[in-house]
Amino acid sequence: MFTLTGEEWVASRSHSATSKTGRGQHRNELPNVFTEHGALMAALLLNNPRAIAISV
Repeated sequence: MFTLTGEEWVASRSHSATSKTGRGQHRNELPNVFTEHGALMAALLLNNPRAIAISV
């Protein structure tokens, strides 16, 4: 897990999948994110149906 830079945050907000109005517009802190590999590892550790479905 790592924290996005301001530039990365702005770039990620420009994608249609993450640019829903009202969500995250006024963040006081930059978000922490997982790499693809880290997200898969977390899903395996959680070991529940939703985590497994997301990892597939």
